[in-house]
Amino acid sequence: MNPTGALVSHKFALGQTVVYSPGSASASDVAASGKVTRLLPKEGGGYQYHVQFGPNGQQRRVEEAQLRSANEQAARWMPS
Repeated sequence: MNPTGALVSHKFALGQTVVYSPGSASASDVAASGKVTRLLPKEGGGYQYHVQFGPNGQQRRVEEAQLRSANEQAARWMPS
């Protein structure tokens, strides 16, 4: 619960398409889209997820702060 008493939960749902942005300059960590396959408990400052990327089905554990909704990302790129 947050200070107002409301329940706080994961921002993304199972099966939702998300865009992962690692926030680092590493060439091996580039933005990629994937599907949420597992909701993980809060650790450190926020919730975590397992996200499946690419045709080989590679999964990665990522923090909620590193994810954006694919719909939100698409809306940013559409011309006004």
